[in-house]
Amino acid sequence: MYGKDILVSPVIGEKDSRKVYLPEGSWVDVWDHSNTIEGPTTIEVQTPLFARNGAEKQLPDLKEIYKKSLEIAESRPSPTDGSELTIGF
Repeated sequence: MYGKDILVSPVIGEKDSRKVYLPEGSWVDVWDHSNTIEGPTTIEVQTPLFARNGAEKQLPDLKEIYKKSLEIAESRPSPTDGSELTIGF
């Protein structure tokens, strides 16, 4: 929990999802703002970033930030030493 209204639970390692416990209340998936889940409950998710219903309006549009990050990375010259740049959330 980040404060009382934001729940972040990174997916680490080779897994592509994880189980997340959402405490009591109404929770919104911050990535798409379309999925509202009533807690308390445990769910399996790929992008575990939730905010209490209403608190998500205070957060930036993460999809837009991700899109702009990719545009910036693609506009920069490629490295000449054969290395690669990977941006992911």
